[in-house]
Amino acid sequence: TQDQALLMQVLSRISVGTLLEVAWHKTGSELILRSLREGLLNVTSKAILLDALQKRGLRAQVRRQRLVRAIFVDTNGMDLTRLKNLVDYGGDYYNLNNMIQTLSDADIRNDVKRHIAKEAHLVRQARCGSCVGIKVLSDVDDTLYSSGGHFPAGCDRSYPRHTLYPGCLQLFQFLDTSWDPVDVTSCNLVFLSA
Repeated sequence: TQDQALLMQVLSRISVGTLLEVAWHKTGSELILRSLREGLLNVTSKAILLDALQKRGLRAQVRRQRLVRAIFVDTNGMDLTRLKNLVDYGGDYYNLNNMIQTLSDADIRNDVKRHIAKEAHLVRQARCGSCVGIKVLSDVDDTLYSSGGHFPAGCDRSYPRHTLYPGCLQLFQFLDTSWDPVDVTSCNLVFLSA
């Protein structure tokens, strides 16, 4: 809809994290919950909001955790798969695993995990049991490239520091059978950071 497109445009141009921080907490909650109720949030808008909530801190903020739950539970099927990939796509420390782990309220964390598991099962059923893709988690030092033996990064001295291991990129590409160069949200390779 036109309202959905307008809200997406606004969210993509402002610092949503700052808005959530400086606005009274009821304002941020109302923005998110009302937008969900009225169907104004597309997958990208939801990802922008989740990113802002995560970067502003979740562990001690049960109100924010409830909003995270509301966004996830409102998202189903392949849209949920896209949302999870967009959360992982940020290219920084903040990813889906980090988000789930910082949901300190056990009921909220379990609700989100159950919803993700239920929707994954339904998506697989719709695809005759096949998975949507593969997610590769990789370290960087002494996995993608050599640390050159520089502690604490690693201990491998068989290659000079920052030399890509032969075949590593090809292996990642082979494992990532669902990679689509047109789909920027495929994000099936996630690098772990110490």
